[in-house]
Amino acid sequence: MRCLTLAIKLRDRGVDVYFICRDLKGHMGNIVKEHGFPLHLLSSDSKDIIEPPYSSSTRLPEYTSWLSVSIYRDTQQTQHVLKEFKPDWLIVDHYALDKLWQLPLNQYFGQLFVIDDLANRAHNATILLDQTLDISMEAYNNLVPKSSNLLLGISFVLLREEFEQYREYSLRRRLNSHSKNLLIMMGGADNDNYTGKVLDTLKDYKSITDFNITLVLGASAVHCDKVTALIKELHFPVKLLTNINNIAQLLAETDIAIGAAGSSTWERCCLGVPTLQMILADNQTLICERINELGAALTTSLPDLIKNITLLLNTQGKMSLIASAIVSGAGTNLVVDQLLGLSKSSNAMCLSPALKNDGEFIYSLQTPESRKYSRTTTVPLFNEHVQWYKALLTSANSVLFIIYFNGEKTGFLRLDTINQINTEISIVVSNGYQGKGLASFAINSAKKLLPGRKLKATVHKDNVSSNTLFERLAFKLINTEDYFNQYIYSA
Repeated sequence: MRCLTLAIKLRDRGVDVYFICRDLKGHMGNIVKEHGFPLHLLSSDSKDIIEPPYSSSTRLPEYTSWLSVSIYRDTQQTQHVLKEFKPDWLIVDHYALDKLWQLPLNQYFGQLFVIDDLANRAHNATILLDQTLDISMEAYNNLVPKSSNLLLGISFVLLREEFEQYREYSLRRRLNSHSKNLLIMMGGADNDNYTGKVLDTLKDYKSITDFNITLVLGASAVHCDKVTALIKELHFPVKLLTNINNIAQLLAETDIAIGAAGSSTWERCCLGVPTLQMILADNQTLICERINELGAALTTSLPDLIKNITLLLNTQGKMSLIASAIVSGAGTNLVVDQLLGLSKSSNAMCLSPALKNDGEFIYSLQTPESRKYSRTTTVPLFNEHVQWYKALLTSANSVLFIIYFNGEKTGFLRLDTINQINTEISIVVSNGYQGKGLASFAINSAKKLLPGRKLKATVHKDNVSSNTLFERLAFKLINTEDYFNQYIYSA
């Protein structure tokens, strides 16, 4: 689906897009054609073997069997199609294809864009996209040419346009959310009927009747009949939806969710949906643990589900803010800009939720110079800082983000909820990184994360640069008290 998402955005920007797929069981060719894209379907031959020019000693990618034909055969078939079109860009998304496949085809396209998330094989890519959380540049050392442009991390996650469209609406409505709408999504097919297991567990939740519950299953859901029968036996109403095409709208109108820790994690993060996530497959474990560590979702098991609903309700505001900061929804546009040569930067500035091991970095910013304009000018002792930092991370009303520039920690953004409408904002940028627009980036990011809320800032009168910054970014001076100016921003 990520290729289809990218193709739709490219077409919207005036690019002609063609698909090459193989005629395997369960292929998505019909969906591609339904969206109006020309499709070249390659025939399959399960008896095909590795042919010249590749010798038996050639190291083949781990997932070669997924092709159903030899790499040589696949190369020849793809070459036949490319000869006809000679595209400016060839976009490849397949775990079985690497440099061995790419080099013989070089003369039939302009540049190569590779989508990967394994970092386990060589590519001759002009641009490589890996939208894995926390992926590092080092992961692709010696796997791509030094000239390759690497688009790494979930800043570039490919989400459909409707998620970006519903993002502001979703974040705004959480201002007045009363936690009434509960959405349960355990995967389209849900082969192990976790939907039914979750429903069965919720029967024992005393406050379950306080919620409007919606279930979502795919058209291929194996246990749809069982779930339907179970719903009829429950003492609380449940709405069952199947094969829907408005998931972004549905998530935007959801107050809390229970879901599988798969690719839908990024969709929920983009819309700031507080979520209880469950690990349903081994390949979901790492992402689930990391998202839980960041505070963007809460991992649960079936036995702990009811207990964790209560915990989720008590922390949902902070969780929503952290989740929405991780995924902005702009990833597809960022990738298309790179393909069209409209962006020279790989999104050098970003925010990331502060973690336990960021405490020493935060303390390194507490210098006499940085605290000169603070309410308390004395630099705290390290032990005092440790206690303060621990309390801050566990507070339901405070969120701390690290400001990154080209992968380096450069400062922090702190957001403290005063009440349902007002949030206090404070920023510190390291001396070595001032003047690069990082503070402006952080403030503008806060505006986008908290649409509809008023942002308040308190700035020392003598801090000329900070006063100028907030005024330039449309904060209004509302009060002057003692040595401090008080500013407010209201969209």
